[in-house]
Amino acid sequence: IVHETSAPHTLQQNDVAERFNRTIGEHTLAMLYGADISTSFWPEAHEYATIVHSMSPSRTLTRQTPDEAFTGIKPDISALRVFGSRCHVRTPPDGRKKDDPHSLDGILMGFARNSKAYKVWIPKKRKFITSRNVLVYEPVLTNSPHAASSEGVPGLDSTQSRPEIPLTHPVSPSESLPSQSEPTVSHLRRSEHISRPT
Repeated sequence: IVHETSAPHTLQQNDVAERFNRTIGEHTLAMLYGADISTSFWPEAHEYATIVHSMSPSRTLTRQTPDEAFTGIKPDISALRVFGSRCHVRTPPDGRKKDDPHSLDGILMGFARNSKAYKVWIPKKRKFITSRNVLVYEPVLTNSPHAASSEGVPGLDSTQSRPEIPLTHPVSPSESLPSQSEPTVSHLRRSEHISRPT
C-alpha cells in the first residue's frame, strides 16, 4: 500500500471525497431549510443526512446501498422519519407530577448515537432528550381540498414563513378531489413505530 497525498489547494485530485462532502452538505441545507430550522442545528442534520445517504441506492453499486455493501445486510428503513418533523415525547412517570402533561412538544433531530432511540429537541426546555416513546407528525403531500392551518401543531408559529400544516387526517376517498393542476396541501402522517434499524 502506497500512501499518496494530493497537491496543496488542489481539490480536483480528491474528487470522490469532495463530491461526497458536497452531496451531504447540500442534503443538510435542504433538510434545514425544508423544516424551517435554524442552521445552528447543522451537526444533527449533517449526521442524519449521512445516515439516509448510506441507506439510499447508489449508481456505483448494483441494486445495493452503501450500508448493505459494507455490512452485507439489507438496511431496515422503517425507523426513518422526516428530519425536523414536529413530535410529542412521552414524559416518564418519575419525571412528572400528577397534574403535569404526559408529553412534551419537540422537533425530531435524528437518532441517538448510543441507543435505539430518537434524538429530540425540546424548544420549551431548550435541550436535547433521548427517548424511544416518540409520536412523530410527518408532513405528507396529499390532494386535499381543505385549507391549511397551523393550529394545534407543536412548535409552529403562525408568523413563520413556512407553509402551515394542519393536524388533520387525509381526505377520505368518498370526498371530491381537486384536479392535478391544483396545488397540493401538506398534511401530517402519524407514526408510532419507532424501533431503530439494526
